[in-house]
Amino acid sequence: MAFIAERSTGLHELRESRHTARGPRSRTLARFRVLDRAVLREAAGEAQGAVDDEVLLAKARARGLVTSDRRLVDRLARELLTELERGDVPDGAVGRLLVARLTGTDAVGLPDTVGPAAEWLTAGAAQRGRTLRDLLALADRVPRGRAPAPLTFPRLDSTTDRD
Repeated sequence: MAFIAERSTGLHELRESRHTARGPRSRTLARFRVLDRAVLREAAGEAQGAVDDEVLLAKARARGLVTSDRRLVDRLARELLTELERGDVPDGAVGRLLVARLTGTDAVGLPDTVGPAAEWLTAGAAQRGRTLRDLLALADRVPRGRAPAPLTFPRLDSTTDRD
């Protein structure tokens, strides 16, 4: 279960509580000054249980905390437009993939694997670490094949006479 805790520094934390053999424990999922969708997404990525965005936003509003209910994609689009207007454009593959997603077309000159891998552009260290541990655990479970039979070569005997 996720809840909001206030710190003396003025920051707030989204925390998750759970019951263990040693009693109840809680851990921090995300820290914030303004609760927005990005903070909620970060908390959901760290949480072991489900995080209900709407419930947490309602709790934050009830406590008088600053929330940003605007959609994250709209805010990021505004920021991108500002950067584009300044003349700063995304590099190669990222730019082509962005144009393809916005226009609903195929990304010309990019492999098919670039699109599905796009979520890793913003993946945090915690998510990358969890994924790496999952992959290593999977590799440990892959059965090993039988060892190949040793190679045998015909015996070379120089003592026999040749006719």
